[in-house]
Amino acid sequence: MSLQDIAQKFSLKTLPESEIELAGDVPYEAVEAYRAHALLHIAEHMELPGFRPGKVPTDMALKKVGDLAVLEEAVELFVRDFYPVLVGEKKVGVVGRPEIKVTKLAPQNPIGLLVQTTIYPEVPLPKNWKELHEKVPVEPYTGELPKAEPMPSEEDQAKAREMLARNIRRGKLIDALLERAQLTVPRIFIESELEKIMGQMRDDIQRMGVQFDDYLKHVQKTEAQIRDDFRDQAKKRAALQLLLNKIAEEEKLVADPAAVEAEMKHALEHFPEARKDLLKIHIETVLKNEQALKVLEGEKQ
Repeated sequence: MSLQDIAQKFSLKTLPESEIELAGDVPYEAVEAYRAHALLHIAEHMELPGFRPGKVPTDMALKKVGDLAVLEEAVELFVRDFYPVLVGEKKVGVVGRPEIKVTKLAPQNPIGLLVQTTIYPEVPLPKNWKELHEKVPVEPYTGELPKAEPMPSEEDQAKAREMLARNIRRGKLIDALLERAQLTVPRIFIESELEKIMGQMRDDIQRMGVQFDDYLKHVQKTEAQIRDDFRDQAKKRAALQLLLNKIAEEEKLVADPAAVEAEMKHALEHFPEARKDLLKIHIETVLKNEQALKVLEGEKQ
């Protein structure tokens, strides 16, 4: 029986927060095909007196760990090949790592698997979202400007006030978009944003010459409490990114290759050890986000 045939017999259940559950049995023969590889993998990583690392004979490894441990390893190897086929057969767009549980495990019997994973959520843009900018005009900024030395010229002050006014309007448009969007934000997206916020916070604190643990003692909070404090902010950021992705998709926005290359060159001068593939994705996202926000503001792209 092929992996596709096995996958077709798995059930699919929709869970809250854009999660799904896939459950079913795998014929023992399908997992048994991975047994030799599993035993070899165990032997290669086993340490036994009298043998060099990676040179333990498979028969001695089997005697040491037992058949059940080999079967468990075989299941793990099987799942690595099976999971992509499973989600492909079910035609679900998954994100993040799945949680996989073995519900039944016994030699010569079908193996039960339960897979829980997150799918990319439906992102419906609010009705008439393109008209939001008409309801939020740019209002002159009359507040105080951030202090600067030397004192900026009147022209520079006027430009600063104009920029602040546009930023305030952009914030109001973002709030209006989020308020009108009927959007479920998966936990994995919120946790990802939380990690970014916490990472930035740690960096900022360390730049001030303070250890993070000392900071926690000073504010009399645990790291878990700090995370809870930022959870709403993380959810808002995750929701906004999903909406900006949808705007970019609908408006067919594409990051300018020349701008991407220039930004990558600049970034690599400061962070030469950065992974270029991840850096490129980050820069493309930032540039497309800006384009999407300008569309929200009523500017034609």
